[in-house]
Amino acid sequence: YNDLIIAMQTQDSVVPFEELFDKIIDHETFLIHNEKKNLDSAPPTVNIAKHSPPSHYFPKPNFPSSAPCLFPNPSSPIKPYTPNQPTSTPIVCQFCNKRRHDAKKCYKLFPHLYSQRPSANHVTTSSSAQNPWIVDSGASHHVIFQMLNLSLHQPYEGPDDIQIGDGSGLQITHTGSVSFSPSFNLSNILCVPLLNKI
Repeated sequence: YNDLIIAMQTQDSVVPFEELFDKIIDHETFLIHNEKKNLDSAPPTVNIAKHSPPSHYFPKPNFPSSAPCLFPNPSSPIKPYTPNQPTSTPIVCQFCNKRRHDAKKCYKLFPHLYSQRPSANHVTTSSSAQNPWIVDSGASHHVIFQMLNLSLHQPYEGPDDIQIGDGSGLQITHTGSVSFSPSFNLSNILCVPLLNKI
């Protein structure tokens, strides 16, 4: 109710009780409507999986050896290890005191910036299969990186992208559908070519 209190305090004249009561009821209705709207608009999520040969590469952890904890905080965004990264003092947020981001990108200070973006989970297996498709029936969207796998496709012109684990976004270039059999079709598949680079 802070907005309403400030508006009433900046009035030059005394607001009659009936008018104040009406404004409070209107503001309460507004708050309830916005709360329902936020609950109903859960961000879409996708899960992808791909087959690849087993990897014997294990990157070094991206924290100093004197760190008190071997496991990063799961609520903190994690950036991949890059061997050419210069060693410097880690960034610490001035707002939440967490590492690897500053106040301009703080997910606690700006939760609305991080809660509405579609996200993707990436799974890699080492088994080989004849069919390159792994369907996740729990996903709200399916993602591919090769447009050639789509039966029908069209360019994607929307504002969304796929958010990956380090917080960066990957561009969706096309949407389409694929038919595995006459009785099994997937539509609204997202084509994200940069998934191949992950």
